[in-house]
Amino acid sequence: AALAEALLARSRGHVPEAAARLAMLPATNPEAVQERLNLALDSGADLPSAVLEDAETLAATSRNDEAGPALMATIIRLRAGDSNPASAFVVLDRLETWMPSTGENTRLLMELRDETWAAVAQSETDLSLIETVLAREDWRSPDLGLPTRQALAERLIDLGFPRPASDLLGDGDDPTTRLLRARIELARNAPMIALELARDLEGQDAVELRASALSQSGDHAAAAEELAQLGAIGDAIRAAILAGNWRLVETLRTSAMAEAPASALDDLLGRACGLGRGLESAQPARTNSRPSPPPGVVTGA
Repeated sequence: AALAEALLARSRGHVPEAAARLAMLPATNPEAVQERLNLALDSGADLPSAVLEDAETLAATSRNDEAGPALMATIIRLRAGDSNPASAFVVLDRLETWMPSTGENTRLLMELRDETWAAVAQSETDLSLIETVLAREDWRSPDLGLPTRQALAERLIDLGFPRPASDLLGDGDDPTTRLLRARIELARNAPMIALELARDLEGQDAVELRASALSQSGDHAAAAEELAQLGAIGDAIRAAILAGNWRLVETLRTSAMAEAPASALDDLLGRACGLGRGLESAQPARTNSRPSPPPGVVTGA
């Protein structure tokens, strides 16, 4: 009856009431504990660590029933969603030792593994991510979903590990994978390959990557044109200066002066713009005030 009242409160959208009723039920009731975990997972509410630990103990006693693996799967998802998602791997490895090798069990384990790695790629600090990657091998699995592999690859590229990122991506040809592969080639000092991969891709990231690849290959003028089309006038001017293309520099400066106030151009160019401002800054400041008289001296009107 108490469980039915809790489920009724949940169905009516009274989440705090449902959570309070479920918390009052015995921690030895697998169905009640499962509902409490499900409610926390759906609502995003935090559960005390002691509750999860008790749930793991209960799952172990029911490991040969459907209730045990179901509890563990929900615990894994809850741990993957907290501030330390890598802790879910401990529970996942434990669950894997329980379950016989069947098609359905393999599918469930792979789904949980994918969700956990996706959470790690999105939430972990750089140090924690590297520690987790070094401690495990299942992140290399080709069975991980493409979005998860792309998220992991992007983090590894940002951290300066292009080789493992390349292993994750393979030879995929979708736009996101091609952009990531182009970033890998750029990190490997292969700008022409990066250009070929990103040649017909759209979006700001693709334009910036092409500009970086062109600059790395020494074609600063083409990089300036790419950046100018993107609207990154400051970066375009710097690339044009590196190319020695002063006509393009002047064109970009004229465009910038038409769109930005002088103070913004100072930051853009690293100096005051215009000859008049340069002459003004070279002259000493003038004031109309006279020096103050010594103390006790009275000046005339």
